Amino acid sequence: MTQIAIEAAESLDALIALLRRETDAIQAGNLEVLAETGQEKATLAARLERSADALARSDDPAARDKLAELRDIVARNEAVLSRTAEATAEIVADVARIRRRHSLDGLYDREGGRRGADATARSSADKTF
Repeated sequence: MTQIAIEAAESLDALIALLRRETDAIQAGNLEVLAETGQEKATLAARLERSADALARSDDPAARDKLAELRDIVARNEAVLSRTAEATAEIVADVARIRRRHSLDGLYDREGGRRGADATARSSADKTF
């Protein structure tokens, strides 16, 4: 096995393990892991990029299995990140909506005087939070 093939195999193993740890941490709510793993992922991806040709030409079944495993874990990681981003966006929108509802926005004009009676025709309490 050439040095490039050895480096590719080590990089694949390391990236697969890193993505598994990252996915598990995200599912557990530990989003700080994204900042912690970013640089290591970039380094491993760069190492894999250097050996991409060797991986593409490889007829080693173990290398093909590792690539398939990497594709699967990347897809799983992407799905988890996508769901997390969607949930975060929904939470931000809910908090913004609740803040607007409970603010004085629209009740007073620029000089501090009350607007018309229709400005107070809001529901008395938001019980959805």
